[in-house]
Amino acid sequence: MRIDWPEDLSARLIVLADTEWEFDWSAPLAREHRATSAVTASPEADVRFADHNIPLGHLIDYPIATDPQAVDIL
Repeated sequence: MRIDWPEDLSARLIVLADTEWEFDWSAPLAREHRATSAVTASPEADVRFADHNIPLGHLIDYPIATDPQAVDIL
């Protein structure tokens, strides 16, 4: 996607948060060894960036995109 920045804009900043599922590194690789609870911090992060007029985008993975609670939060 192309962004057409206004000519009078002096600074250009894009912040993307890599919003992914968490998993237990010490457990065997399995679907049930994952969680999406860290996404609960996203609203606070959004507010902190917005307070400085910086939009925050979220890059999400499949477990976040398919978890109803995570979707509601984002």
